[in-house]
Amino acid sequence: MVKSNHLTEQQLIDYVLGELSDEERSIVSQHTTTCSACKRTLIHWEKIITSESSIPVPPSAEKMDLVWKNLDTKRTKPRRKITPRFVFSISSLTAILMLVVALASLNKGMDHDAVQIAPFEEQERLNFQQNPHTQQLDIEPLSYQPDLNGYVWVNDVTHEIFVEIDGLSELQNQDHQLWIIFTDNNVQGAIIPIQEGSSRFFMHGMDVETLKLIKASVEPKGGSHTPTGPETFIVEIKNE
Repeated sequence: MVKSNHLTEQQLIDYVLGELSDEERSIVSQHTTTCSACKRTLIHWEKIITSESSIPVPPSAEKMDLVWKNLDTKRTKPRRKITPRFVFSISSLTAILMLVVALASLNKGMDHDAVQIAPFEEQERLNFQQNPHTQQLDIEPLSYQPDLNGYVWVNDVTHEIFVEIDGLSELQNQDHQLWIIFTDNNVQGAIIPIQEGSSRFFMHGMDVETLKLIKASVEPKGGSHTPTGPETFIVEIKNE
């Protein structure tokens, strides 16, 4: 496995919280002056942590969970125009097989609190995205995989979510896993089906009104019950 040249999320959080030694702070400071991806992630965490004056300083191993649980900073972004893009089709045998494999792995690795990923027709996707109750949100890549891009569409009337991601790395012994986090801190997960670095899928029956955050991480093959690996992107929910 190729070692990443980027700083870890934990290093950046410790840097913002002032818990690194002078030598470690110097390493982070020098790295972020030349690495735009890590600098972008550092700025992201600075905005979150400095805006939460009530966040306590827990033991280092618990920092990540605490920051996510206290994340309620909302950023308003202009709605982008939906453009036609390549999507999975129900008629694509390869896509269907990949979804079947992903769901089988999901059932094996996660027996409860699992999100059900569903295939779809192209017209169904277009109708959903053009629905006036559908809200489009940006996927924000993190330093582990800075070239990711995509969008998430949510609809609190139909209780559906549609995810569109490009730039996912192909993994041999690991899976990309999606995490849906609600305001009561309940977490549901699903393995992301990938075809040539891209993924398009629906999630039905979602309690969209209580969504707090959507994020993804790299997990062991078959998925995890809770996030354990490096995180690849986040989607901040704007509850209107």
